[in-house]
Amino acid sequence: MAINKATPITEADVDAARELLSEMKHRANQAHDDGNLIMLSVYADMIRLISPKVSQLRERLEREDRAGINRQHRDLRLARRMSGNNGSTQQSA
Repeated sequence: MAINKATPITEADVDAARELLSEMKHRANQAHDDGNLIMLSVYADMIRLISPKVSQLRERLEREDRAGINRQHRDLRLARRMSGNNGSTQQSA
């Protein structure tokens, strides 16, 4: 299932994905300790799938945050231009 690019990613989404990855790692360690080769193989496969997705979600959240800041900066510059204020607020001594 692909992630829809129009759906915003939240910090809670990233945290939930990290928690899932952590749980799979814990279960893999437990399967190793128990000597359960089959379940260790299953968990290893799941970790291989989940780990890159967690990274992708985290990176996407960071990109969306930066894009929001860039949008705010652009909008403020545009508003200043429209109001005739060039943004210089230097005070003379």
